[in-house]
Amino acid sequence: MHRSIRRLEQLRKDRANHLSHLAFLLRCRDEKIVPRFAVVKLPVHSPAAERIAKRTSFALVRERIHYHRSCLDSNAKGLLELHYDLAARLTPFDWDFVDRTTMAQGETLLNRNTERQKRKFKNLTRQQKTPPPAPPERVIVNLTEEELDKDLTAALSKGLNFVPTPKRIPYMDIIGGVEGAIRKLPQEEAEEIRNEVSAALKRAVIPKSNVSIAEKRALTTIKKNPNIVVLQADKGNATVLMKTVDYQEKLRSLLNGSTYRPITRDPTDSLVRKTAALIKRCIPENENTRTLMPQAPVPPRMYGLPKIHKDGIPLRPIVSAIGSPTYNLARHLTNLLSPFVGQCEHHVTDSKQFVQTLKSIRLEETDILASFDVVSLFTRIPVEETTRLLETRFDRKTVELFQHVLRSTYFLCNGQFYEQTEGVPMGSPLSPAIANLFMEDFEEKA
Repeated sequence: MHRSIRRLEQLRKDRANHLSHLAFLLRCRDEKIVPRFAVVKLPVHSPAAERIAKRTSFALVRERIHYHRSCLDSNAKGLLELHYDLAARLTPFDWDFVDRTTMAQGETLLNRNTERQKRKFKNLTRQQKTPPPAPPERVIVNLTEEELDKDLTAALSKGLNFVPTPKRIPYMDIIGGVEGAIRKLPQEEAEEIRNEVSAALKRAVIPKSNVSIAEKRALTTIKKNPNIVVLQADKGNATVLMKTVDYQEKLRSLLNGSTYRPITRDPTDSLVRKTAALIKRCIPENENTRTLMPQAPVPPRMYGLPKIHKDGIPLRPIVSAIGSPTYNLARHLTNLLSPFVGQCEHHVTDSKQFVQTLKSIRLEETDILASFDVVSLFTRIPVEETTRLLETRFDRKTVELFQHVLRSTYFLCNGQFYEQTEGVPMGSPLSPAIANLFMEDFEEKA
């Protein structure tokens, strides 16, 4: 009898310990705090190793949670058996005294452990939790005569990359994106991904809205206003509001120069046929050849970004060539050309190399810093001279592919088709590599 009472006392103490530990671990899990027992020491310090260690730590926390829950389950079964046994063997008065005494001991231990775990969690939070960085202040440049209310200002301050929560889940867009991504995979892997995506979409729910009703209403109002256009600034983290009339006028002044000329028809279809024929003739057919073919092509689109740091706020012309007839081929050729670019003496790979280079430079008081910039670089690159550079590095068929991409300089702007009169196509992924190749050769000759 004495042993059974002692066992009841111990089981209720164990229950108090498991409950306090479980509450602490659940809170750590929810707040992304790693307890000391789960901290993994890193033999290698790198971003990848830190991610692995973090995942391992939280896996240990989850395992400890599972352990305490299992112990509580076993504890509950043991308490139930003792309850029946002692209640049958003791008088009601004695059982009531034993039950209340052991219960009080357990609750006292639970309260003491809970306070200790709270202090422990508070210390861990202070050590591991860093305050989230304050969002950068986004400047709004209003070049219109409209006054911006606080709701519209708050909405635009989030930036043009901010995406409001959709009203409904875009099932078709998600499925279309997944299908485009898995078309190169084997049939079995593709089908497995489809099943996983389908299961995820069935479970999906609309997340909580990330904008207020007033902000959403303000965004809808300005979107429907035909007299105002909202743009990203060319430089700086700013959102620019311009009059539509001024924007169109500045865009026309760009296109009316000698760099561009209007064309009377849409060359997309003929360019698709030429691109497909060239790929079949110049590239050996393999499983990757079809990925270079134009897939549902659209013409390149031109728009302008305001240069708010310059007088008169001119526009920088930007061409989006994603999905154009030569876009996939241009990416392929860029990969072929990359090994030949960046070989000159003064090429800077990244900011780290630039800092290292600066450390070796010693300036005198008489030294002068000068910078040289090519105005409208892509439209200034001579295609014929660049082709001669390509002929020294690639065979005739590959050079023919380069020429085809470099001469595809058309784009669509405000319903009118234009093409460049000189230079390499803006917006093409091949143009930066071609420009670097030419400028490195130009620098070497200079």
